[in-house]
Amino acid sequence: MPTPAALIVTNLLGLMVGIAASFLTWWMLFHWFVPKIEFSPFISKVPRSGGSGFSYRIKIINTGRRSILGVDVYARLVIDWQGKGTLSGLYLPFSSEGEKKFDIPILKRNGNRVLSLFINSVQSFQTNVKYPPTFKEKAIAKTVTMEDALALGKTAYIQVFVSGYDEFSGARRVFESPKYAVSDIYSNRFAKNGLGLGVESEASNATTLSATGEA
Repeated sequence: MPTPAALIVTNLLGLMVGIAASFLTWWMLFHWFVPKIEFSPFISKVPRSGGSGFSYRIKIINTGRRSILGVDVYARLVIDWQGKGTLSGLYLPFSSEGEKKFDIPILKRNGNRVLSLFINSVQSFQTNVKYPPTFKEKAIAKTVTMEDALALGKTAYIQVFVSGYDEFSGARRVFESPKYAVSDIYSNRFAKNGLGLGVESEASNATTLSATGEA
């Protein structure tokens, strides 16, 4: 028959093992088996299907172990006009109608989306006094390119934000893309699988182009 001391030790060991197992289960459910959004390392630049201008696109993939629900996507252009760290920004549209939020009801495990940025649907480019006259003229003519926008100020970049709910826990998660500069624009489509570009690709130069930037 076990002694009282042995019973106490056995109970304590059982309690510790139970706590450790519960913690491990909690950690795996909320840190291992979770959705995870990864972003393309480049902006893909491809000719528009209509043959006029270019489409600028970013790809996202849920590389996590669960689906993510109620996904909201925003893309923000950030400009440092003076090079002193005083930043201004605006949200870029995902449609010709100027929609600044892209909704995805559910992004399943390994699911992906390719999102087009409609740079010529930014109305403030045509009217805001802080933009150079030549830039506003191109905005009115709807011939602004992403290269034009990323050449504004001393430095500029685009960053994409994705938020949604873990299908298991209901916790809201937010994911941030890299900061895309003009040197991160590549003239090619994305590969069919993954986040890379096609075999033949080249970095877009930073010169401005007289072409629209729509998809």
